[in-house]
Amino acid sequence: MHFSAMNICYTIGKNRYSRTALPVETTTLEDLKITVNPRDCVSGMITDISLTPCVPITMESLSIEGAFAAGRYLSVFCNGFQSWTESREFTVEERAPPLFPAARLLSLDRYGDYHFVSYSGKRGSFHSHTYTYLKTPENSITLSGSLDEGSGYTIFRIELEQGRISVDKDCRGKVLHRVCRLLSLVQLEGKENEVFNHYWNLMGCLNADTVQSERRMEKHTYTGWTSWYKYYTEISEKRILKNLNTLKAKNIPLDIFQIDDGYEKAVGDWLEIKPAFPQGMGFLAGKIKEYGYIPGIWLAPFVCERKSRIYREHPDWLMRDKRGRAVPAGWNPLWSGRFYALDLDNPGFTEYLREVFRTVFIDWGYDMVKLDFLYAAGLVSAYGKSRGERMKEALRFLAECAKGRRVLGCGVPIGSALGVFNACRIGSDMALRWEDRLLKAIRYRERVSTINALHSVIGRHHTGGRAFLNDPDVFILRSGNNSLTPQQRHTLFLATNIFGQFLFTSDSVSEYGRAEERLFRLLFPFREKAIEEIRHTGDCYSIYFSIEENHYLALLNLERKVRSVAIPEGDYFEYDSFREYALDHGAEEFFFSGGINITLPSFASRCFLRVPSSPYRPAGTTTHIFPGSEIEEIISSGREIKIKRYSHSTLRGKAWIVVPSSGKYRVNGEEIEAIRLPPGKWIVRASF
Repeated sequence: MHFSAMNICYTIGKNRYSRTALPVETTTLEDLKITVNPRDCVSGMITDISLTPCVPITMESLSIEGAFAAGRYLSVFCNGFQSWTESREFTVEERAPPLFPAARLLSLDRYGDYHFVSYSGKRGSFHSHTYTYLKTPENSITLSGSLDEGSGYTIFRIELEQGRISVDKDCRGKVLHRVCRLLSLVQLEGKENEVFNHYWNLMGCLNADTVQSERRMEKHTYTGWTSWYKYYTEISEKRILKNLNTLKAKNIPLDIFQIDDGYEKAVGDWLEIKPAFPQGMGFLAGKIKEYGYIPGIWLAPFVCERKSRIYREHPDWLMRDKRGRAVPAGWNPLWSGRFYALDLDNPGFTEYLREVFRTVFIDWGYDMVKLDFLYAAGLVSAYGKSRGERMKEALRFLAECAKGRRVLGCGVPIGSALGVFNACRIGSDMALRWEDRLLKAIRYRERVSTINALHSVIGRHHTGGRAFLNDPDVFILRSGNNSLTPQQRHTLFLATNIFGQFLFTSDSVSEYGRAEERLFRLLFPFREKAIEEIRHTGDCYSIYFSIEENHYLALLNLERKVRSVAIPEGDYFEYDSFREYALDHGAEEFFFSGGINITLPSFASRCFLRVPSSPYRPAGTTTHIFPGSEIEEIISSGREIKIKRYSHSTLRGKAWIVVPSSGKYRVNGEEIEAIRLPPGKWIVRASF
């Protein structure tokens, strides 16, 4: 990838200037010095572009243009504007069409980048925020990424068929008084995991001044319950306590219990609580702690709805455009329709938010907050700052307010969130159906949709555990009040388990049937995964991952088509959570040899454990969605074997352990005869 031209537009007073330079050398102009600083780094190169004005200038744009070998790459990854925006790999045959014009009447354009980024809609023409990569047939990638979003959003435009790329810095409205680094660009090549390890490391190093929570997440994975997808805004103290009591009574080992939207009288009036919570929010936080869970609560700090008190009484807190009009941030039918962005540059508003966070953390006692609709802080440039600069300042303010607490960011530009939040949503909201055909038809990329969410969850998997803990949103297992088929629910459950580190549900566990509750309990313990490789044809995915020394292959068919999928050579174990096994089931029902093709029905998914060759390793279990990952330790002494499970494992079942030879073994005090698998491995089966 090679960049050959740079264009800069700015104004001085009422005069507009357009300058062209080479992005490889320093250029001195009459009123501006352009400094280009290229340097080598591991697996690539970093280029910094700084501007030094002779007099104050107001930026309009900065862009550099380049080219790449078009025929070398199969696809391009496009990172969407914010958490909810579709983010995945695109091929040259696809398009990124603009939002249907009528959708702007409901301010849907405010959720995404439609109001400041142009969509060509042409075949093979795409754009990506903060970073992008091109992928070869050999699964190597070439990444181009911004290392600093503090001066403005960075937008990559790619024409895949023509081999053209441009990097645009959305710096409109930013006033430069002195030297300023506007763009820090890195280019890296290699295998995906290696490249992203380097990239996130560089992002962390160069954004070291970012204010982070003092207490990072103590764990690498979290599970939780949230009220949203069961009750939406119709929550009450009675409903919250009912679900809390059920989880406690059933001894469900979740980490976090989070109260979502609906407790406040109006969005924006966070300290005015509905009568449905007669004992107050502090009472519920105390009850949640008493039951052994971390209390969490939802806030949307940068927006308010029309019926709120702050909208009526503090019009000066509203964000305004250049004509002095309040800036809409979207439209929500569960609120009072259109809602508005708030101006963090207003001292009165920032003081109000400080009081909100002090109350939530100190007076009420919540130790986790989900902060939502955060994109609103950067909807317009103002006060000599670009959109992205205002966004970054707003997130630093939140990190300062929430210092020492657990913070989940949502509805936030991903590049701006790096280094700020403990965890971050990486896809759109899940839905109670697979797809919303109307919202898809109007080309709304932030739509509430299960398939839309899963595309981004898979596409952004590389952020997980590196940039922050990935929140894929919820899984939904309940059959009532839900249009997802059993296959779709299972696929959602499996995918969110693989790619999430911050995983919630909204189901009322008391309403589960026996099969649903067993599937839910297969989640525990929720373990950290290492994604090794993802291969896909269309929307059918083969995902290779590991949990410590256990290696797995998961197959996800997100399409209506039936797919045939190749299974590599090797020995595999599968526990089918849909299947009712006979009490005297034998090993032949669980084990099989690879080197075959299997049929995957529409929306179906399967997961296999690769049976190891080494002795005293799990060959399979029936008490976890990822067999063997509930085993903490296998201790062997001669022919004596002890299997120790993790404390959060709540089911009892069977375990198969690889042993070195035939004969009898004593497993957890029970004498068991080893059996031979067809490929030649010896295993013992034990109850545990």
